[in-house]
Amino acid sequence: LPLSIQLIESRCNPLRHILATFTCLALILVYEIFLYLIYSGLSGAISFITCLASVSFMPVPDALCIIFTCPVVTMVLSAIILEDKLNSLKCFSGFLLLAGVVLVTQPPFLFLSTFLVPPNNDELYYVGVVLASSGSFMGGLMRVLIAKCEGVSIPVLLTWTAGSGLVISAGYCFLQPGSRILSSSICCISLRDWFLLLGLALSGLLAVTTMTHALKLISPNLVSAFMTLELVLTYNVQAILTGETPESWSCVGGVLILIGCFILTFQKTIPDIFSPNQMSHSGDLDQTVESEYQVLDEAARLY
Repeated sequence: LPLSIQLIESRCNPLRHILATFTCLALILVYEIFLYLIYSGLSGAISFITCLASVSFMPVPDALCIIFTCPVVTMVLSAIILEDKLNSLKCFSGFLLLAGVVLVTQPPFLFLSTFLVPPNNDELYYVGVVLASSGSFMGGLMRVLIAKCEGVSIPVLLTWTAGSGLVISAGYCFLQPGSRILSSSICCISLRDWFLLLGLALSGLLAVTTMTHALKLISPNLVSAFMTLELVLTYNVQAILTGETPESWSCVGGVLILIGCFILTFQKTIPDIFSPNQMSHSGDLDQTVESEYQVLDEAARLY
């Protein structure tokens, strides 16, 4: 009997080792996804807060020019984290998007030759540069990490982003002396400001929700590229509401943004269209159509 028990235990040992190995791998995978989830929430919250705060320290065109460099940041981070290969079409589309953003926003530090110091000699301008750069980098990191969180539902991703933003905002309100949200001065906030804050919160929540849905369907590079269309839509809405026609450079920048988005969207099919095989196939197709027309002409003459 003891010999049979030892025999059974020796046969069960390999099974126990296999189960233990699979259990360890599952725990490592869950832990890795959990870390990606935490980092995506933190990076998203930091991105939204820093982008919003940057326009308080620098002109809006300068801030937008830095913030909307996110497609280039996302391409680099996708190549590093997601191992997404960089090809010539991606690099060219990134260049077009970046050039289009510069032409649409026309930041003073690039379009004014006399711009040697920050506007109004304000040293806080460089604080805005740091905030906008941080927002652009963290935004690209958030999109890549959300794409990395495979199998995680969208409500969970949104909850982590919103929770991280709530913690950071609450901490800032407690540290900022003039803050009125989490203080006894909350009653001093006007009704107009409350409506503005509510609209800002709802529009931001809708934007984050749709962006997270998009990241589950397409690549983060393409999502970042389409985000630059916000500049084109903004200028069109402004032209409709105010009746002012956009400048020529802004129109050129909008066209470059559209071309960059088009190239990035169809980057996989563009090489096939211009390949020699496709050219020869189209040539054969034209010859076939021409021969069919000749047959139809001969048949019409006979009848």
